[in-house]
Amino acid sequence: MQIKLLTTKNRTDRLITSLKHLRDNNIEPTVFYAIEDHDRKLSFNKSMKHLMDSHEETLMLFEDDVELRSINHFEEAISQLPTDWELCYLGANLVDHIERYSNNLFRTYGAWTTHAVIYNNPKKLCADYDDMNIMFDDWLRTNIHPRGKSFVISPMIAWQRPSQSDLWNHYADYNSIFDASANKLL
Repeated sequence: MQIKLLTTKNRTDRLITSLKHLRDNNIEPTVFYAIEDHDRKLSFNKSMKHLMDSHEETLMLFEDDVELRSINHFEEAISQLPTDWELCYLGANLVDHIERYSNNLFRTYGAWTTHAVIYNNPKKLCADYDDMNIMFDDWLRTNIHPRGKSFVISPMIAWQRPSQSDLWNHYADYNSIFDASANKLL
């Protein structure tokens, strides 16, 4: 499994914090710097498309605002995935129907956020993602999740750390959203 950390060249503060945090959890990612574009959303979407197109094997992808909580059940949860799974969120903003699949997994039929996701054959999974004006997580929600092969780990492992969002150009604190989603998985 490849492990990547998506960041931007101008946010060394977030890079340093995230690398330390992931390494403290025995996760050693390779850093990928976002493709630059004057439009930050296009930069993000192009970066995600590039990462997906570059990997046929399993890819664990973190964004530089990831905050891992308890990862003690990670290996157990991953072992419960079916053979035909497409993606697995370590944490998500759950916005549509979920259903329990196993002890540590729920199927999700609609989630946002891509701060901590494992993709199974991302090149194949995202081959049809070609409109960079559609936010990547929204594309996943409308095109991939309805197939019923998208999962979220329970209890959730990853939140987004509150910080200044370059993508949305404001201070983003999604803790209450993630807390509410985590509660849906209890």
